[in-house]
Amino acid sequence: MSVAVAIALAPAGLRAQTQAPTETGSPAESANTRPSQVHVAFRSGTQCYQQGDYDRAAGYFQQAQAGQENLSAADQQSLAQWVQLNSTALKARRDGGDLLHRAEEAVRLGRTQDALTYLKAVTPNQQFLASADKQRFQQLSERLMPLGTDKRTSIRPGWRRPSLATPRVC
Repeated sequence: MSVAVAIALAPAGLRAQTQAPTETGSPAESANTRPSQVHVAFRSGTQCYQQGDYDRAAGYFQQAQAGQENLSAADQQSLAQWVQLNSTALKARRDGGDLLHRAEEAVRLGRTQDALTYLKAVTPNQQFLASADKQRFQQLSERLMPLGTDKRTSIRPGWRRPSLATPRVC
């Protein structure tokens, strides 16, 4: 069977599986013995979260919450935790994007110290940034801190630390 045919038939097969009764004959009882659409949405949400796709995860978690009465108590608790984690990630993403915008504006106005302060505030939530914001963060960081913040490293071009083996001539 070709991949295209399998993809086209998969939704029909999934519907047939979800509507088929168990040996006892009750569709409600069969929902407890196999993954339901709620479980699939919940699992998809967790996978999207783990891949950093927090917006898509929010949609899946919303679907799972709409049918959470079909989840066990443990799964309901787990869903609530995942929803909270995802909400935190989305807030960190929004806040990080806002701070990056402020940092760029501070650079534009020549307020380098303010820009550095904003960048430092973004750093703990850097993992939650959107791809474009991660690139902006990296570029701005390189622009403002070209050689890092290590005090042993000089930012003066061409300067070298004197070698201990070379005697100094006064």
